[in-house]
Amino acid sequence: MKTKDQENLPLLLKGVLLLENVGEIFTSTVKIRILDVSHIDMKSIILTELIQVVTTKMDQTEIPFKIFGPKPDPALSYIVDATIFIKKENKEKKTLYRTTESIPVFLDGYPDTVKIPLMKI
Repeated sequence: MKTKDQENLPLLLKGVLLLENVGEIFTSTVKIRILDVSHIDMKSIILTELIQVVTTKMDQTEIPFKIFGPKPDPALSYIVDATIFIKKENKEKKTLYRTTESIPVFLDGYPDTVKIPLMKI
C-alpha cells in the first residue's frame, strides 16, 4: 500500500527479505534502500528508501516489500540493501539482520522482483 508521500511515484521494486527462522516474536524496523553506486570514489546516493515497522512471527522466514520512488537513471548503477533493527530503551539502534552482499537492480537481465538474503547479526 502506498503512503501519501508515494501517491504519484511509480513502483520501482518488489520482493521479499529472506530471514533465518527467527524463533521469536519481535517488533522491529525494516529499512530498505536503493543506492546509486555509479561512482566508486563517492559516497552512495540514496535514490529512495522504505522504512516500515513489522512484527515477525515465530516461524517467519520472509518479509514482503514494495518500494516506490523516482525513476532510476538508466546510465547509473544501483544496488538494494536492507537492515532490520530495533530501538533499545535508551534509543540506541540494535541491528538484528542485514544484507551482506551487493544486489544489483535495474539492469538488463535483472528482474523487478528480488529476493534479499539477510544475515542475522
